[in-house]
Parts: sequence; C-alpha cells; structure tokens
Amino acid sequence: MKKSLCLLIGLTVAASAMLSGCGTDGSDAQATTIAATEKTEAASPNKDFMSWLSSSDEARQDYEYDFVAVKQKSEEITDNLNRITTESGFSGSVYMKLGNDFEYINSKGYADISDRVKNSITGCFYTGGFTRQLTAAAVLKLAEEGKLDLDDKLEKYFPVYDHGDEITVRDLLSMKSGIKDYAKTENSYNDDISINEELRSKISSDNTAGENRQIVYEWIVSQELVSKPGTLSLESDSDYFLLGEIIADVSKMSYEDYISEAILKPLGMKSSGFAPNDSLATAYEGELDDSGMRFPGVGYSSFGLISSVSDITKWIDGLLGEKIISKKSLDLMLGRDGKTNGYGVYVGSRYVSSVGSVDNYSSKVAFTADKSEIFIALTNYAHSSPALLHSQYRNYLLKYKI
Repeated sequence: MKKSLCLLIGLTVAASAMLSGCGTDGSDAQATTIAATEKTEAASPNKDFMSWLSSSDEARQDYEYDFVAVKQKSEEITDNLNRITTESGFSGSVYMKLGNDFEYINSKGYADISDRVKNSITGCFYTGGFTRQLTAAAVLKLAEEGKLDLDDKLEKYFPVYDHGDEITVRDLLSMKSGIKDYAKTENSYNDDISINEELRSKISSDNTAGENRQIVYEWIVSQELVSKPGTLSLESDSDYFLLGEIIADVSKMSYEDYISEAILKPLGMKSSGFAPNDSLATAYEGELDDSGMRFPGVGYSSFGLISSVSDITKWIDGLLGEKIISKKSLDLMLGRDGKTNGYGVYVGSRYVSSVGSVDNYSSKVAFTADKSEIFIALTNYAHSSPALLHSQYRNYLLKYKI
C-alpha cells in the first residue's frame, strides 16, 4: 500500500550540467555498503523509521527558511548535506532546492555494482506512490476536456461492479471509496509493502501486463467495502488502480500510452515510463523478486512509474507551471480550493509530498506551491530511507528557519 504522503523550477547552469550527465559522482565507499560483504551494523529500514519517529517534533513541522541566510551560507550547507548524505549510508540520488539561489544535487552508491555503474541524477528508480500524482493529473485533465465528470458513479465505467452506484471518481481521487487495498503494509514501523496474499497467488512474473492487470481488477471488484464511500480517507492502491482503468476507457488509449502522450512527452520526461529500461538501477540488499510488486501490470496507475530525479524536476515545473492542467484543477489537486485534501498527494501546512516503496526501491518527493522548497530522493537500496534523509536535512537546517 505504498505510503503516499508529493515538485520544481529550472535548474541553475551548474545544476543543469549535472542533470545532463549520467556519471554524477558517487562514493566508492558506498560500494562496500552495497556489496555482499556489507557490514552488519548498517541501519535497517525499521531502525530508520524509528529514528525518524524519534526526531524532534519541531524538525518534522512545515516551516519556512531564511533564504537570504541560506544563500550566504550555501557552501557550508552543501558541505554539511554532503556529510549527512554520506553518514546516513544513502544510496541513490537526491535533489534539494531552497529559495531561488540554493540547489543541492548528489548521487551515491551504485546502479549496478557488478559493472561499477554509479547512481546518477538521470538514473531511473521505481517511484512507488509518486505515480499517483500523474494519475490524478490525468483524470483532472480528462475532466477539463469534458471526457469524464468527477462525480460520475463507477457503474458508468464498471457496470458489473456491485458497489458501482455508491462510489464516484472523486471518491477514488481522495481515497474515500472504502475499497479494500490490493497492496498492504506489513507492519506499522516501516515501509515494507506486499501484494495481498490471496491476490499474490494469482499474479505471475510470467504473465503479460494485461493478464496481471485483469487479475488485479477482478480481485478489487470482488471485495466487500471496508468503509462507507465518501466518509473515511483510507490509503488504498485499489482506488488509483481503478482510476487507471477509467483513464484508459475515456481516452481510448492504454493508461500507459495516455500518460506518455499527455504528460511525459510534453514535459520532456524521456527517462520515465512503466517498463524497466537500461537506466533502471538494480535493487540491492535483500531484493524481493517474488513480492509481486514489480510484476508486469501490477503497480500500474498506483505505484508502477519508473522515473529519475531529473525527470521529476520537469514534472514539478510542468505541474506548477500549469502546463498539464489548469489552475482550477491544480487547486483541486493540491488542496488549495478549500474543499479537498488533495488528490494523489499528501497536503501539509507548507508543502505537498509523496512517499512510496516498491520492494527495495523507495522515494520521497516534496515541494511548495511557489517552488521555493523542493526535495526529491530516490533509492535502490533497502537500508536507505528518503523520508529519513529529508528529516535529517531539515534537522540540520533548523538554524535557518524563520
């Protein structure tokens, strides 16, 4: 049930140069962290999460920074963020922007340790719940075009669904459908996610994406509701899976093709898609090949997107620049209309964000509506936590808060 709790502005000339290359510097020391001889004292995901929980409440609040002071101390801040990134054992790529004059970019560890290919800002990772941002925007775009209505009942798209007359498209967007989740969190102390056990026995890595997708769909619509539609906000990948089916229905294209044509290509997100590519980093440390999370068609419109830090910056810029959806739709998506809690994102007091896990890949993307603060971190290493790294950065940056 990938935890979804969601990005940008053009990069400076120096940052752009880093974004354009595939060889962003990594740490050789990280090789020993990822290698089979990894030291046993490396922090576990559970420890990471507990460390985050124990961080100060102040550090986890949404607050603004003194951007003038940040600019003046940019070299010192960069050195300290480098130190934190290294000491945390983070493996992946990270980007942070504060104000108009400070950008931080770093990549650590290996995309493929056997060939000594280092992670880079253009390298690809599974992004998990970040996928929902694109799905939500696609639905809103189709609504703007009059191809669907947010108050449409699901019976319009799924005539055989027993609860189709009770649930609306809007309920799916806000995750208030009451539909049982087809992916679930194994425990409340980390981001270990797995496919529902009953469903897992039916899907297969040997199936086509279409075959697995049909199996997931049939499972979802066969389940009893866990709450009354329109009442409780309950994390459910099933909601965003069904939105993918609706997008395909009304666009007369596959979900993947529609996202490519309506979002990825217009924004120049050339590394992003739903099938593994040559730039996809290998997952390390306890890779879960049989979890079902990465089987073709399973993640789909809820957690199936593969992307890079550089592409996600383009997404943030395009989304907030109203290049994909109108201001009215954007206000709905980001919860700025006073009527919603946001669609496809977690809305905080200062920024909106998404976090997610797919096996040993995990991500966090957070940004303010004015693009004055952006954080993106993607990892391919089980013992790295983007959410924890963000918390550590913010702990250090407390001295610059207003």
